[in-house]
Amino acid sequence: NPARIKGWMCECGMKLEFDGDFAKCKVCGKEYKMMDEKKVRRER
Repeated sequence: NPARIKGWMCECGMKLEFDGDFAKCKVCGKEYKMMDEKKVRRER
């Protein structure tokens, strides 16, 4: 069985909580955008 994505983590190690297509790490403040269901890009 192939691996399945359960969630996304920030570079600092905290789990990201997405609101729509965007997430902001509650610890370090880095921002992320969901590009599609398998790809996330750091915005800042």
